Amino acid sequence: GFSGGGDVGVWFMPSLCALGLGMVACFWAELCGVVFPARWGPWRWCQGTVWLDKCCIDQTSDKTKQDGIARLDEYLSRCDSVTVMLGPTYFTRLWCTYELACYCKMVLESIDNKPSEGSEKNSGTGEASEELNRLKSWVPSSTARLDDSQLRALQDKLQFVSLEWGWGTRAMWLMGFGEGISKWEREVLTKYSCRAAECFMPGDRATVLSRIRDEWGSEEEFDLFVQREFPRILAYGKERFMLRPVTVWRETTEWLF
Repeated sequence: GFSGGGDVGVWFMPSLCALGLGMVACFWAELCGVVFPARWGPWRWCQGTVWLDKCCIDQTSDKTKQDGIARLDEYLSRCDSVTVMLGPTYFTRLWCTYELACYCKMVLESIDNKPSEGSEKNSGTGEASEELNRLKSWVPSSTARLDDSQLRALQDKLQFVSLEWGWGTRAMWLMGFGEGISKWEREVLTKYSCRAAECFMPGDRATVLSRIRDEWGSEEEFDLFVQREFPRILAYGKERFMLRPVTVWRETTEWLF
């Protein structure tokens, strides 16, 4: 017979209880918003908040929308991290690429720690001038390339999710046959032009292009950043997404056992 069976059961009991609670929480979350009101979900005790660009900018009038657009950089700077809901048309849309590039620039500026030129001279010119100086303090040059440490710093703040990356694609990745980014994604990014990008509201195009020229120096510099760096940023993000189950499994087993 087996000896010490009771000891083994006691040893596993805390782990089984934790797994059971996790399954109950997942089932509860699935029911909330379908069977029960969404506000009854387990997230009601979460202290974190989510800012959705499409939903949190008042779209009722041109004035309220322009006010929201003008404060986009402030909203992004208050985010601990950004999740990109990547769809087939994401990189063909002007707003999407502009917002993502702005966030990347903010993160790179924070790790670069390069003060803007004349920041002391302009310190008393008001909040608007201070914000503009901050945005211009890190502008990628046409010869600069992001190194691995910068890419890793971005991935700590940025994650990509996509319905296009199903379990079949993930299985290929885990077996070592996955590709960094698809041929279509690479073609869209390497040929990117902000002038040719789509914009849902025609009136927004002039506003976004004007901000690009102010914050990046020129439309060409912005296009070059997207063409050269977005494929690498996306490849890093896609790899992290594909390996997420392995990472979670490893972290969970370390925590439980």
